Amino acid sequence: MSDCPLCSSPGNGVVWSGRGRQGVDTLRRCSGCGAAFTDPMPSSAVIRAHYADDYFRDCYGGDRRVAVQRDGRLLDTAERRLGGRGRILDVGCGVGDLCEAAEKRGWEAVGIEPAESAARRARERGATVVCADAVEGLTGDRAGELRGPFDLIVFRDVIAHLPRAGAALSGACALLRPGGWLAVRTPNRHAGVFRVARLAERIFDGAGVLHLPAQVLHLEPRSLVAILDRLGLEEVRVTGEAENRDGPARYSRRRLLDVLWRLQVLSLIH
Repeated sequence: MSDCPLCSSPGNGVVWSGRGRQGVDTLRRCSGCGAAFTDPMPSSAVIRAHYADDYFRDCYGGDRRVAVQRDGRLLDTAERRLGGRGRILDVGCGVGDLCEAAEKRGWEAVGIEPAESAARRARERGATVVCADAVEGLTGDRAGELRGPFDLIVFRDVIAHLPRAGAALSGACALLRPGGWLAVRTPNRHAGVFRVARLAERIFDGAGVLHLPAQVLHLEPRSLVAILDRLGLEEVRVTGEAENRDGPARYSRRRLLDVLWRLQVLSLIH
């Protein structure tokens, strides 16, 4: 049985099991933080194969207005909270959209991206990118290439894909300057999502609802908040964001509603 990729606690009962691309996929509930995770954990090669050129074409080939607006709101919030601009690290930067937007506003931007094709496209747009997986880039020998510290470190729809998510977050905290901010955006995998996946499994494809095998970690707000508290982050703020809305709906940590599809966390480190 695998341990939780977020807090390293053992798994408890099964929250979902069904047909997947690699056979039967099973998700267990962590006995520590309450997150759900894939057990057994897919190999790095299986996860990496998901990010072929067509993945980035599908993600970035359509209407970019919603993503551009979302990036703008993130930078607006960071600049207001930080009192200005500084150095930003985008973990899993893809083809460099956020890096480019930040540079245009006066930030010094750096990205980490494991997919060589996406890292190459980001560099062609002028971004400074370290081509490495998140843990290697944040904690390994490659971390020196980032030239930290940073005022803002961003994980946008990345943390759910990391087999060692806790190590990546810990490495990010070590690269934040005192008073810097960590921003995390990830799907909100509340109990209702697993109910939908179980229903979908009877009809067509529950694994598709849960984005398996690419997403190996499935978080509720309490799970992410718990690990951020443990890492010494303060002023943790949870923002709910429903899909296809003009702007984010804001809720306190205790009032985050089940209907929300994604959660965003912005945390201060001292």
